[in-house]
Amino acid sequence: MTELGLNVDSDSMALEPELQKNFIDKLFLPACKAVLPESAYNRCGGSYAESVSRGLFNSNSNTSVSSDSLAAVVEAMRHLVRENESLAMFRHFRFVLSAFGFKAPFNGENYKAILPNMLAWDQLNPRKVKVDVGVNFFVRGAGPLGEWKVMTFLKEEFMTFAGELVGGEATLSKPMDMALGRFGGLHGKNKSPGVGEASKVIFYNDVKAPFTMSEPGYNGSVADEWSPAKTRSTVFHTDGHYMSKRKRYESRMREHHSTQFTMRLEVRVAAADVHGTLLDKLQSNIRSLNDMGAFVHIQNHVYFGYVRNVLKVTGRIIEYLESGLTLENVSGLALAVYMMNSLFHPGNPSSTCAKNFVAENRCPNNRLCFLSGGVYWL
Repeated sequence: MTELGLNVDSDSMALEPELQKNFIDKLFLPACKAVLPESAYNRCGGSYAESVSRGLFNSNSNTSVSSDSLAAVVEAMRHLVRENESLAMFRHFRFVLSAFGFKAPFNGENYKAILPNMLAWDQLNPRKVKVDVGVNFFVRGAGPLGEWKVMTFLKEEFMTFAGELVGGEATLSKPMDMALGRFGGLHGKNKSPGVGEASKVIFYNDVKAPFTMSEPGYNGSVADEWSPAKTRSTVFHTDGHYMSKRKRYESRMREHHSTQFTMRLEVRVAAADVHGTLLDKLQSNIRSLNDMGAFVHIQNHVYFGYVRNVLKVTGRIIEYLESGLTLENVSGLALAVYMMNSLFHPGNPSSTCAKNFVAENRCPNNRLCFLSGGVYWL
């Protein structure tokens, strides 16, 4: 890199922020989208701004391009540079990487094909080594102007059955509230799995990925949750606690209105149970659940339309109630904030559990949070 005048020993980025943005948005991500499967691309970050907010550009990032796909991504980038004169400044781009990870695509016939360059399987007991195996899937909808992009979620009434079907009869499952209403994902555990059974089962949709910060993934933290007190004091600030988060969600929804989000089934099994029939079994379980009506499918624009309506309604409530300090105003604003957190922070029980919400927001003098007729709806 010396001949290019880049100091690779420095901790600072080689490119200025604006050039980083152009490189990511106009070269790197388009190449990833052309080469990678939807499930892998969805975790790359839909834009430079999204990636920065999710903390993907730091030394602790969990997001990466598989080594099996890197050559194809680089080749696609080289092609874009050759074809687009506006990208000429990146013609001689180089990657300086330092990475270590434990996830990789699996295309082998048994456990020996799992990370063969990293694990000495001849020195390990495959019955005692646990591995996570995942299958991504999605449904396409047929529309008059082409294929609809559809999100898939698991219905709550199928949680117990789905967990036992995939993980074994001893699997205890609970909803992973990461979407709207009474459906979303599943998290199941089997403390005593038998041969061919899983100790962990999860279903989740990666629609949450664009909204996460710091640690990406289904259980990543979705931004900083709104608080009633900070919301009240920053309602009319252009870029304060309240508006900055609303703008961030709007931006992510605009960027991902046509993204093909994928549903993922992931199991934790003994390495010895990993073989071709395991993948066949997982796919068969997915088809069986689909035939039973266990999944609900929602078009992207409908899902995001609902989210925008919630933002609009809660925004009107908050603006209407922020100026007063009566019990009605305070409790109504707190309820609107609770609604926003419940939609975007369903994995954070401290702010989305009704019991915790009441304990946090009730009046310390009379122990009451709401009075009859005390909440106004617009």
